[in-house]
Amino acid sequence: MNETSKKNLVPFTKETAREAGSRGGKASVKTRRRKKKMKQAMDLLLSLPVLPENMSKLNQLGVDIEDADNQMLMLTVAFQKAVSGDVKAMHFIKEITGATATTELERQRLKLEKEKVAIAKERLELDKARSPVDDVEEYEDDGFIEALSGTAISDWNEGQQDG
Repeated sequence: MNETSKKNLVPFTKETAREAGSRGGKASVKTRRRKKKMKQAMDLLLSLPVLPENMSKLNQLGVDIEDADNQMLMLTVAFQKAVSGDVKAMHFIKEITGATATTELERQRLKLEKEKVAIAKERLELDKARSPVDDVEEYEDDGFIEALSGTAISDWNEGQQDG
């Protein structure tokens, strides 16, 4: 951002920030309500019975008349398109059913990731083998800890009595 643009920016005050937040909240509520109404309308349309002229499509696939609604009709059309080779219809069915068919490309990617992990492990093992085992400095035992082991409490108490 250039300097001229930065000069044109006006910082929010508490009041203007509150007003903007309020407007955004109200717009969000309005959008959610509109989407909810559209979903309800679509659910209604999908649950309506199939028109007689479209019943033949369902009958060809052996769909029971009791299960024949517009949602079933839509799914059978998508199914027929997928069977005939429509890739978009295949993806639609995959998305609806939650099926996850791994492609060859995905398999290769996973194989490469596994190889990377194996190489990283090998490098780590090599680094461990190259570095000295005892990285910790050794200190000569001068007996200080041993000297304190039995007398620390008494030494502390003597120090408090002297002070």
